[in-house]
Amino acid sequence: MKDLTKKNTKLKPDETIALIVIPLVNAITHSSAGYFIGETASFDLGIFSPGYIRGVLVFLFIAYFLFFKKMSDAVSKSTFYFGIYIFITALWSPLLGTSLYVAFKVFSWSAMFAIGYYLSLIHI
Repeated sequence: MKDLTKKNTKLKPDETIALIVIPLVNAITHSSAGYFIGETASFDLGIFSPGYIRGVLVFLFIAYFLFFKKMSDAVSKSTFYFGIYIFITALWSPLLGTSLYVAFKVFSWSAMFAIGYYLSLIHI
């Protein structure tokens, strides 16, 4: 395993705030999703659904770590290769929208694990 402590891996204050905000956003959107879906909603929110907003925020968080933190441990690399594989295989599905939705969910869960593993390596 590479020694990540020799690199400039210290978290910036903005990154620390993001680590705190992401679980809060997940909790708020999960608990409020029932108010915006189904017969109780008087209008269709479409792109402004809490789930979509959460997905965009999580994607931006993952993209930041993917492109700017240069995570190079084996877990991170294998997770991101698996994500690429999942998205490529989803393209051959007859239900493309559903497959890409599920592929993004699987990738985001796996990527959050890889980010957590990376952060545990630089802080131990």
